[in-house]
Amino acid sequence: MRTPYTTLGREHADAAIDSLSHLDPATSLLVIPCSATKTCGGTAQRGLGLCDVLPKAQADRLRKARQAVHDRAGIDESHLMPAWQRYSGTFFAAASGDLGHAIANGANIAILSGGYGAVLATEPIGMYDARFKLTWWPGDVVGDSIAEYARVRGLGTIIAFLAASTD
Repeated sequence: MRTPYTTLGREHADAAIDSLSHLDPATSLLVIPCSATKTCGGTAQRGLGLCDVLPKAQADRLRKARQAVHDRAGIDESHLMPAWQRYSGTFFAAASGDLGHAIANGANIAILSGGYGAVLATEPIGMYDARFKLTWWPGDVVGDSIAEYARVRGLGTIIAFLAASTD
């Protein structure tokens, strides 16, 4: 059984942000959207990703879904960069200092990604050009992966800020 969620419009954004101040970052998962704009460059260095921390069955589901999307999204992994640094749209440009601080202090952050489904903020990703489309991620593989990550990490709260322009 899924936990009910709340959708807040822009008119409620300030109140929503204020209400988050009581949450414990150690027991909460923040989920944010990717951006169309990305920073070029990176290295060939691979690192820990969401599939590395999920239980095998869920990791295999996400890997399989990622493989199915790889060519469609035009993913180029010759140069990798942590997801929170790869994305450079308006939100990421405005929040980069706070995101960096939160990540350095162990915050649990996942990013919904058009090319990868869901990634950890620190997960090295390549360049791609694809919007997040639910139809590319069948069987609720993205939602299940995020929920399973929260369960494995013992996170009792998931807070998601999602773009109205994507599925």
